[in-house]
Amino acid sequence: MAEEAGQATGASDVDWREVAARPDASAAQRVLLELIWYLEEKGYAVTKPLTKEHLEIFHKARELDATMGALIAGATERILDDRVAGSWLKKPKRVSAGDGQYQRFTPRSRSWVSRYAGKLYLGFDEEPCADGSRRNQLTASVTVELPRRQGELLREREAFMDQLRDRAVQFAVDDYAGYCWSSLPGSELAALNTIGEQTERLAGWAKEAFAVLLALKPGPNRLR
Repeated sequence: MAEEAGQATGASDVDWREVAARPDASAAQRVLLELIWYLEEKGYAVTKPLTKEHLEIFHKARELDATMGALIAGATERILDDRVAGSWLKKPKRVSAGDGQYQRFTPRSRSWVSRYAGKLYLGFDEEPCADGSRRNQLTASVTVELPRRQGELLREREAFMDQLRDRAVQFAVDDYAGYCWSSLPGSELAALNTIGEQTERLAGWAKEAFAVLLALKPGPNRLR
């Protein structure tokens, strides 16, 4: 009802929310906009209807998903064919069903990632920030995911955090796990002309990023 009331206050050829956000908007328009924003922000209601723009985005999203899957699959083949940080990475023998936007790798058993019960991933996602927020930009990332307690302990080790800063590696701990990651902006891949070029760039970058992460020296695992 609030959405319908808002539409009744705006011009037919302009989104009423845009009109309500203008400095010269009426008080009634502003109140309706703030009410709907509050309801949607709190998860109580989604008031904006399905539009043609949503259908176009859905079609593009399916294309994007297929392209990301092809890039990850192609880069994975190239990564498995070469040594990374002096050893071979492998795919796990058992892999849960995923959406094609990530690939898990298994490092050698003597690596610090294995000793800390970590998991190694290459994937696509929105660029995360250290505070857990998102920048709404597509990036490729190479990530070490750690048990949350391990992440909390490593966060207190100044020498380890200095290593991360020196290597431009990001680090965060949330309610579920700890993460070390490097990222490649999607815009760098999009600047290349063919998916073959993009795959080569992604694979080359990922091998370098894996090598940096695997070369970190966090010290002894106190939780073993």
